[in-house]
Amino acid sequence: MIYVIRATGSQYIKIGKAKNPIGRMKTLQTGTPYKLVLASCADWPDSSEKRLHRVLVDLYVIGEWYLLTDKTQSLIDHMQSGLDLRSWLATQSNNKRLKRVLRLA
Repeated sequence: MIYVIRATGSQYIKIGKAKNPIGRMKTLQTGTPYKLVLASCADWPDSSEKRLHRVLVDLYVIGEWYLLTDKTQSLIDHMQSGLDLRSWLATQSNNKRLKRVLRLA
């Protein structure tokens, strides 16, 4: 399962994979000064995590943490709607890096 956890009161989100996203969020909460909330999760293949990380590299902060922007909010909204990763990737800009990622999808 792919999840997005948001650090409330900040501009940060974490994109990761876990069998139990709520349990993962509780584990992360221990070392985080922000209140964490599960923004979204989707039953996408584990390989989706790496693809998302590649597409969002320009928003990378540290570890699996990224900036919350219109682009990442669109991902959260897409996940909440129940659509698949490929359809979200298709909505993104057509740059060379994205084309490589889509070929791998």
